[in-house]
Amino acid sequence: MGNKQLYYISEREWSYGNFSDENRAQNGIGIKKDRDGSFFCGSWNQGMRTENGALADPDGNMVIGSWENDAVKDIFCRIYKEGENFRFFYGVLEKGKPKEGLLLRSDGKIYYGLFNEWQGNDFNGEGVMIFPNIKRIYAGRWKKGNTDIGGVMHRDDGRMIGTLSNVQKGMEVKSWNNENEKMFFYGMTRDEEARNAKGVYIYTNGEIYIGEMSAGERTGKGIFKDQLGRFYFGNYEDGILNGQGIGIRMMDDSRTFVYLGGFKNTLFHGEGCSLTRENNNWDLYSIGITKDNKTNGECFYRTKNGSFILGNYKDGKKNGKEEIIGPDGSRSEMHWKMGVPDISIEEIAEPGPMRKIYSQEESISTAALNSVVDEKNSINEMCFMGIRSDSEMNYVRNIQIEPGCDYELKVSYHNDANTVSSESTEAKDVTMKVYYPKQIIPGKEMVISAIIESKNTSTQIIWDCVKIMSSEELNLSYKIASAKINNSDRTNGKVVPQSIFTEGGFMLGSDELNGKIEAGKEGYITLILRAGGERKANSTSFQSFADRRKDQEDKMQSLQQNSQGKKKKRSKISVKALALKDENEYVKNIVADIGEKILVSIPFTNSASDKDIKLSVALPANVEYVKGSSILKLSYKNEEKLKEPWIDNSLVLKQFPADEEGELIFSLRYYPSSNSSGSDKVSVRLDTDDISMNAELEITGKE
Repeated sequence: MGNKQLYYISEREWSYGNFSDENRAQNGIGIKKDRDGSFFCGSWNQGMRTENGALADPDGNMVIGSWENDAVKDIFCRIYKEGENFRFFYGVLEKGKPKEGLLLRSDGKIYYGLFNEWQGNDFNGEGVMIFPNIKRIYAGRWKKGNTDIGGVMHRDDGRMIGTLSNVQKGMEVKSWNNENEKMFFYGMTRDEEARNAKGVYIYTNGEIYIGEMSAGERTGKGIFKDQLGRFYFGNYEDGILNGQGIGIRMMDDSRTFVYLGGFKNTLFHGEGCSLTRENNNWDLYSIGITKDNKTNGECFYRTKNGSFILGNYKDGKKNGKEEIIGPDGSRSEMHWKMGVPDISIEEIAEPGPMRKIYSQEESISTAALNSVVDEKNSINEMCFMGIRSDSEMNYVRNIQIEPGCDYELKVSYHNDANTVSSESTEAKDVTMKVYYPKQIIPGKEMVISAIIESKNTSTQIIWDCVKIMSSEELNLSYKIASAKINNSDRTNGKVVPQSIFTEGGFMLGSDELNGKIEAGKEGYITLILRAGGERKANSTSFQSFADRRKDQEDKMQSLQQNSQGKKKKRSKISVKALALKDENEYVKNIVADIGEKILVSIPFTNSASDKDIKLSVALPANVEYVKGSSILKLSYKNEEKLKEPWIDNSLVLKQFPADEEGELIFSLRYYPSSNSSGSDKVSVRLDTDDISMNAELEITGKE
């Protein structure tokens, strides 16, 4: 990514920036973490620290200043480790102690002014002490942690107490009533309103400015504290901060945020570096290019799990190539397009992306789509697609497509938020789009895939796929109006528009298709895909329960008509003996190793009159039946597991309906004798009272 690189040696030692080719010496803005736990963020010249930068030590302290030839030249900001009496100081230091500047104390008091005669953590001086929440303001002389004779106290009721004396010549105090935006001023001024002055300004909204004021606007080098407690240090022009500066925010006793870099209109702008401290441990937040507080261009940052991200941004959104470096040094890539993964839906091969996954027992207080896992109940919402060829079958993740058959696709969605506390738990602008290949290439694994997007969920785009394959070239098409949305609300059974297959997809929803899914709401889309070609007699094609029931009723009516005197037609039967070779391929001849388990399928039909049929299987001496493995599937009833010992006595099906089909599935093991040669044959016979048919499965041992 650009010219900047990450050199990762270990979690304790890494560096990021521009490097010379010959000796990996850093140049320009960069960051380096040393194995002793300290790191430096700032300017480099041939591997040496130079100009401005921040140095953090492993104890939690930080100094910000200027460097020359890898040695510190001047320190103008010090951030103290947690547990100290002071949080940070900005100004002039002398022998490591504040001499003049701003000091934020751990008790929340802010002092600005002169420091002298330090005794431990107490000092004498002259300046302004601002108590927390501006309950009180003291201006004047300060002595060992207390006010001294010669100062003015401004109370929270607006009253002024005391007289200013024994201070620098020319220093004044001014106070305004509550109707004015200014509350208090201490410093030197040339007019009554202190519009042209230099000193400390305190405002009724909690803001503080320390520096020079010209014509009522902040001008020159100054310090500004906003209403949120953020401090900004730098050069002000017409009231706004421009150029290089520092931003510090003490969020609480254990978290600190520091920004070093460019400003424009008091917003982060240009090249800069952000650092965070938690429990006295400093770490990189981000380093890169910003524009009006939004990341633009290259950016390098650290995630909470210890991974590094090198990416490109536009207007604060990920845009372009992103490289992820894991804590173990592993590398992977991701591509983004204005904040969402730039995913080619045709190329999705696995569910994704990697995201925070919750257990069912966890409290989830933000909108989160399909992010729950429950191993006990075999729930993994990352896999939210399935496909099947029969309404009495479970949905599967891959399937063999047969010509002339229908297949039902299911795409599930769920807003896992279970804490209904704010609007943040409602998923908004939720859309779904589905892709299916219009032509299936023989022998090639292909995918049907789906993407669900949202505006405000914890992961804003998720995807999944099912895999399909066919032994012959087939066309795949959508059955018009078969896509329906199902949930517990008003959208149950509503036909989904064909925009589900377009670039923008269509809006999901709980009560209506408006893109809103409330906390805890879930549902699914089902649709039918049809394979072209002529359906084979033993192929299974999807039928809904309603269609299957109607067919059964029609057949029962036909049976009644036949029983009322119509002549029955002669049976037409078929039977095959097949073995599973690969995951979806059945063959009549199979090669097996000693002791290998062979899955056998015997499909059969009776295509004319209702008859009793008998299915017999004869096993050669070298083949052994696996007990308890038999399953009978019939097109007109649920599948059942067969009891023993049908293999010895044949299987009899009473009044097998005309034009129905069945399949007998069981397992064998192959144990060829040492002197056997050639192949062994499993013989199958299908009998009615007026016709019979035979089939064979040939098993050959591996050489």
